[in-house]
Amino acid sequence: MASIPHTYIQSGRYYFRRRARLTESLHAHVTMALGTREPALARHRAAGLSVRFTELAGRVAMFIERGDRLTQAMIDEIFDAELRTCLDDLLLGFHATDDPQSVAGSYRTAAAAFRLAQRPVAAREIGEQERRRLLSQGFNENSIEGVAADLDRYAHPDHVATALIEEWIAAFGMLPSRASYGAIAAVITRAHGRAHELASRYLDSEIQDAIDPGAALARRARDESFRPAGLAGALPTAISVQSAAAPASTTVPAAVTTSDPVSATPANSRFLVHSTRRFSEVIEEVAAAMKAEKRWTGDISQQMRVMRSFSWITGDKALGDSTHLDVGEFKKALQLLPKGFQWKEHFDQPYEKVAKRINAEKVAYERATDKSKVKPFVPRQPVTINRDLSYMSTVAGYLAQNEWAPIIPNNEVLKFTRALIRNAKPKGTTPIRPPWKVSQLRDLFTAPVWTGGRGHLQRLHPAPPEDVYQDAGYWLPLLLYYSHAALNEIAGLKLDEVSLDTPVPFVTVQNNNLRGTDDELLGEKRAARGRDIPLHREIMRLGFRPYVEAMREEGHAALFPELWINTRKNGGAHFRERAWMPLMTWAEQRMTLPKGLNGKGVDLHSIRKTGSGFYAVENVPDTVRADIMGHARADGDERPALQLSRAE
Repeated sequence: MASIPHTYIQSGRYYFRRRARLTESLHAHVTMALGTREPALARHRAAGLSVRFTELAGRVAMFIERGDRLTQAMIDEIFDAELRTCLDDLLLGFHATDDPQSVAGSYRTAAAAFRLAQRPVAAREIGEQERRRLLSQGFNENSIEGVAADLDRYAHPDHVATALIEEWIAAFGMLPSRASYGAIAAVITRAHGRAHELASRYLDSEIQDAIDPGAALARRARDESFRPAGLAGALPTAISVQSAAAPASTTVPAAVTTSDPVSATPANSRFLVHSTRRFSEVIEEVAAAMKAEKRWTGDISQQMRVMRSFSWITGDKALGDSTHLDVGEFKKALQLLPKGFQWKEHFDQPYEKVAKRINAEKVAYERATDKSKVKPFVPRQPVTINRDLSYMSTVAGYLAQNEWAPIIPNNEVLKFTRALIRNAKPKGTTPIRPPWKVSQLRDLFTAPVWTGGRGHLQRLHPAPPEDVYQDAGYWLPLLLYYSHAALNEIAGLKLDEVSLDTPVPFVTVQNNNLRGTDDELLGEKRAARGRDIPLHREIMRLGFRPYVEAMREEGHAALFPELWINTRKNGGAHFRERAWMPLMTWAEQRMTLPKGLNGKGVDLHSIRKTGSGFYAVENVPDTVRADIMGHARADGDERPALQLSRAE
């Protein structure tokens, strides 16, 4: 008998079940007993309920889409709270600079952008009519471009953080809807725009004479006549050449107006030029230059993330406004944010707000007596912080050739290397990640992958011994054990790098286009890593030659083509996720695996550590071990022998 739509059977009786998607995050689930065991009656009742359910779901969805309306009291509450919060944050900018006039100018630029964002159709571009109006208000072409940049970057209502809107929706007990989101975002945008207008008047004498300048500005929030003044020539995105006797409203002559993003260098600046380009605007340029100069190779998504995080943490200021204090602020943020922090999920929120929440979670975890009941907080490792600082040091070195060129030669303003944490990776004789014991590896290789298992996703389920599938899951761990190479060195081998018709078969580790991106030749971590590695006779006995020949007959270029089907997370990373992690789960259920001092257990790289220990324990000359391992040691490192002896 055909199944009855929207029903299921439990204990012989029929039940009706439907789900309606009302919004992106709101779903309605309905389950109802049909009160019968008869299929015909159940079909009739389910059909009637389904029609009624569809009607009700449509009405509810329409109601939610329309949403609750904001009352005047709600609008006033949102406006006042967001204005004062934003205004307080903006006024802090005057106390963190030696050039308050430039800060006031930047607020005037942002204020103009926010006013444009309040148009009925808030487009992200400035039309000809708005451009003419800005020119009449004293903006020149360069300053108008600054207004356009602010409008596109953060003044538009679309940039209001969703989390902030949801806080107000929850506070008023409103139903979340597109209408309520849009209405609250518009109010917040108007509040932030007015805050920038007020902050631009902070240096006015009547405000400075007040006991509390911030409160004095807040009291003028609804005074429409209290608007920014003196726009001409005072904006940081404009280039002004005025005589000392010229009035403040004097506009810049056309002869000295330029489209280059450079303004007159402030007297206290430590740069040769004062660039008005924001840091976020040069990220792509820096990345392309580093790739072209081979300073960064392969996948540079990590470097891109570090640059974006620096821009986010320091407020994406103009390059000419950067100071040495930004280095300390960046390092402080890296030390605050926890391990595993999801950067991309927070870039649309103000850093100060995120930092406040993270710090509260950190304090709560540190003060908790029963830490199992609070959200765990694991700080980032010092070596990870140093890595990010090193990336930014490279960026600063590049920018020191142009926008960050110092007035005093060879004296970088932003010196990230001085912020590096000393002894981030203390030297010691106890390894962080221990090596494998030989007995443990012997037990590991008894897994069904090597003794006979099912195919596809059931490789670790036992099967007759003849069902052994020789692919990357089979060969890679064996090759790592018998060659003592690194994971990506074996995972990234090409078939033309495998030489079998020689007295001693071997593989060649070298740069190739398989490990690189954009036709780059990558793979050698350092010059010593380029080497020929002999293949153990056990590898040949297990049938490595037939496997290689089969891959060549199928026309593959890679030794393990299945590891390179994805454009991202391929090679060794693909193997680790799809094959190694399930294998480790199988092993942990059957044996006790060692762990280091920090809790890290044995891994793929631990096989290489075990292999290095073999040579040291057997007193093999260090030069031979270095040639096979790809090391460049000349001083006889005793660590491999000590690590293996402790493991055994």
